[in-house]
Amino acid sequence: DPIADCCGVICTSNYVIMVCADGCGWGQAPQTAARIAVLSMVKSLTSSVLEDVYTSADIFTSLSEGVLRVQKSLIDSSGPGLTTLCATVVAPARQNSLDTSAAEKWIVCNVRIGDTSTYKYCKHRKELSLLFAWVPDPGKEIYRMPGDVWVRL
Repeated sequence: DPIADCCGVICTSNYVIMVCADGCGWGQAPQTAARIAVLSMVKSLTSSVLEDVYTSADIFTSLSEGVLRVQKSLIDSSGPGLTTLCATVVAPARQNSLDTSAAEKWIVCNVRIGDTSTYKYCKHRKELSLLFAWVPDPGKEIYRMPGDVWVRL
């Protein structure tokens, strides 16, 4: 049976898009689902990130639209199988659409479906750590992030 993992990376001087999907189980159906998910998300993000994306809110909107495109693509392909999905965009931090200054800071925006996680590697300390750890608060739409920052979705 084929391995059902798939990833896609797009690097430009303006942004980086990283997408990973892990088809649930072994075989052709989960492998196809993972490939469809990655391709759909990459297409969605490259078309939206290239256009008028300036703030983290813009990037999260693009990521949300990408998730909808992935779901539609999987449904349109007659539901080949199940997959997890993780998509990350690294881009210059901008204050607004008029901000054209050179970026001194970069932001990382991430969305995930399922148990696929995003990690960061610190080359100075030579350590790997979880980039985002969302812990659902049962019965509420509030999630805790590292550092006890609370985000309402």
